Amino acid sequence: MASVYQNKKSKTWEFVFDRYVNGRRKQIRRRGFRTKREAEGEMIRLQSEVRDETYVGRSRKTVGEFMKYWLDNIRKLECEETSFYNYSLILKNHIIPKWGILKLQELDLETCQKFVNDMHEQGYARNTIDRVCTMIKLALDTAVDYKYMKENCMRKIKSPKRQRREMKVWTAEQANHFLRCTAGRRFHCAYALALMTGMRQGEILGLRWKDVHFDRKTITVSQTLTHYGKSLKSGAKSRAGRERSRFRSSL
Repeated sequence: MASVYQNKKSKTWEFVFDRYVNGRRKQIRRRGFRTKREAEGEMIRLQSEVRDETYVGRSRKTVGEFMKYWLDNIRKLECEETSFYNYSLILKNHIIPKWGILKLQELDLETCQKFVNDMHEQGYARNTIDRVCTMIKLALDTAVDYKYMKENCMRKIKSPKRQRREMKVWTAEQANHFLRCTAGRRFHCAYALALMTGMRQGEILGLRWKDVHFDRKTITVSQTLTHYGKSLKSGAKSRAGRERSRFRSSL
């Protein structure tokens, strides 16, 4: 059933037609058209979307609501605990403050591009911007699959140009001076391990005595401590980190 008619009170035109979802009848209704032709044109367009299975109904779901659902019910099953923690921080610090109450269907390309431009103007590093945008892209892909929105405009944004920053590295003299100055301090051993082996913080904090082989002068990285300090994770972050060799006490 489909009908176009004029509202007697507002004198505007509106229409209603049926669609079936899993055998259940639902109605699509639109109001406020100035002319009958406008109403008929919009009805024909929506009927075509229903036939092509591209129709997306109106939704009041906000970006904040959906991102929280996506993170807790979908992404959590796909990623490691540390990644989930990092995603939670991105949601809390970057997405909720700006887009928390914005409706998913209000996200257009201009809004998405402004989000990226604002982060760049606020001085965030390109890597940080990329991590935030990657999370949003993944979540909005799911929102499109769920038919909460028609397209993922974050897939069309332009990222700021990467700026090369010169890496400042200590010389051997500076490293030795630092170790001499921290000798006897509580974390001197951790400082020495970081400087002499290149081990990451989590790898150092996850070490056990059985991982240190004094006879071979090697250290085996078999677990890492998550950077928020709540759990241990098996293995090193990379293949290169699985064994750090020749810890030289003379350096």
